[in-house]
Amino acid sequence: MLSAISHVAMPTVAAGQIHRHLTVVPLSVMGCYKVNSDGSRRVEGGLAACRGLIRDPVGEWVLGYAKAIGVCLVVDAELWGIYIGLAYAWDLHIRRVIVETDCLEALRLLKVGSNGQVSPDLVLHVLELCHRPWDVSLRQLKRDANRDADQMAKLVIFDGLDVSTFQVPTHVVGHLLHANVGD
Repeated sequence: MLSAISHVAMPTVAAGQIHRHLTVVPLSVMGCYKVNSDGSRRVEGGLAACRGLIRDPVGEWVLGYAKAIGVCLVVDAELWGIYIGLAYAWDLHIRRVIVETDCLEALRLLKVGSNGQVSPDLVLHVLELCHRPWDVSLRQLKRDANRDADQMAKLVIFDGLDVSTFQVPTHVVGHLLHANVGD
């Protein structure tokens, strides 16, 4: 059993009230795709990026992604990674997904709402994706357990702000992917 933040159908309420509808419930991992997401920020200059990957229920690579974001807080980068991973999962018609991140603050913001420092619009966009008609759960991982997404950092180029996608595992994460199938 996995303890995760699970979402119910999105009610029509004000943005500040949406967080009351998120609950922690056990969710079976059987048949679930996984989105592993990570964000980071350079100390020099404050440039941030996110990256992640989507794996099928048996742990095989579906899609990798990376995006240079610009100057922002690291938690914003983490939220961007979750948002992009969920958006790709939705577009790929995946309807049962577990999002894994090592950022407890991002998960807290999705449960209780923006604190004013983090973009409330970004939090609302992630919540909008979560509340579509599909099964989405959010799970915190220890940083070392999220090494697949963390290794994707090497793939981010800060020249532009477009999302880069990877249809096949790169040499950077390919060997890690198969080592983490049972995670």
